[in-house]
Amino acid sequence: MGESGWKSTLTSVARWLLRSVVLGGVVFTLWVVVGSIWYPGWWFAAILCGGLLNRSFLIGDYFFFSGGFKYLLEHQIWLFFCIAGISLAIVVAAVFFPEKRARFIKAVDRWSILIISFCAFSLFVNALILYMTVDRSNAEIWMNKLDDSYQPPAETPRGTIYAPVDFIYVDGDRVAQIYSEIEPELVEQRRILSTEKKSGESVGIEVGGATLKAEASKRGQATSEYQRSESTASRKCIELMNFMLKNRSANYFTTKEEFYMRPEVSPVRYLLVYGQVSPELKNLIEKQDSIAKERDGVDELFKREARNFVIVEGAFHISRTNGTIQFEEEFSPQPQRIVFRFTLPARADSELFRDGRIMRVFADVTQQLDNRGVIEIYPLAVF
Repeated sequence: MGESGWKSTLTSVARWLLRSVVLGGVVFTLWVVVGSIWYPGWWFAAILCGGLLNRSFLIGDYFFFSGGFKYLLEHQIWLFFCIAGISLAIVVAAVFFPEKRARFIKAVDRWSILIISFCAFSLFVNALILYMTVDRSNAEIWMNKLDDSYQPPAETPRGTIYAPVDFIYVDGDRVAQIYSEIEPELVEQRRILSTEKKSGESVGIEVGGATLKAEASKRGQATSEYQRSESTASRKCIELMNFMLKNRSANYFTTKEEFYMRPEVSPVRYLLVYGQVSPELKNLIEKQDSIAKERDGVDELFKREARNFVIVEGAFHISRTNGTIQFEEEFSPQPQRIVFRFTLPARADSELFRDGRIMRVFADVTQQLDNRGVIEIYPLAVF
């Protein structure tokens, strides 16, 4: 291929690239402008906050809402059918009407620079309108998602136990057994500190008219011994509970309503109750049926967390039968009644165990939630 042939090929490729840019620019501009009218909050975050450069913002999932593409795919599927229909119509027109196709391509080649300039100007005006008309708080929920590593605000361990604690019951042996699993293997039990004592006296020696003084020293040693006090069952229990809460090996429960309102468990409902939600965002939540989806997820999350070790706080219903004391704390009255239940032998009874008293129990789950709505737990401490 000669030099003229290469030039002709490059010119043809450049021409088709320019046409692709023109047509793609028109489609993109229409998409952005219509989208900005439809969901201004999302497009505010997409254009003015860098969302268009974030793959997860465009496609992926968040703990809260799906990305833009997934939302359209799940809730606006008709739009994709419309796009497919329009594309098919364009292909048919290009095949069966070659003269009109030629005139269209000629017009694109002629007005390409003007079309690209008009698209760029339209996008600029659109961004300016979004900046001037959209309340930034309306786009805040989307802006928080621009970071792929975004997570709900971290909480301090729930229900941290602070001494002193008035324990009514402690299973000392069981607490000590579990505590030994987290206690460091090498714990300093005793330390001996030695100090050197020096006493001195001055000795005078006359040399000519001068007196020289020297110091005679007597050295001794003083020893102080410090020994680590033995931890009581109560202190071990407090350290054990806080260690487990911090490391999420134990979970803190009061009521289902309180559990459901935690921001890391139910961010949609938490936002609706405590946040400033724009009408646009409320409409989006309703369209996605987010509350119902979240409720199903919360129920599954509770089942996963209500296992191993738990700390349960609430008003306990207490009954005494057959030499035992039975405790029940109603975690959820409806739609499914869920109770935490445990028993103590009569020898552990106390006048402080009064029906309806608010207490906390640190326990090991022995039977997970059953079809009766009961979670059986083994108490390590009641306080």
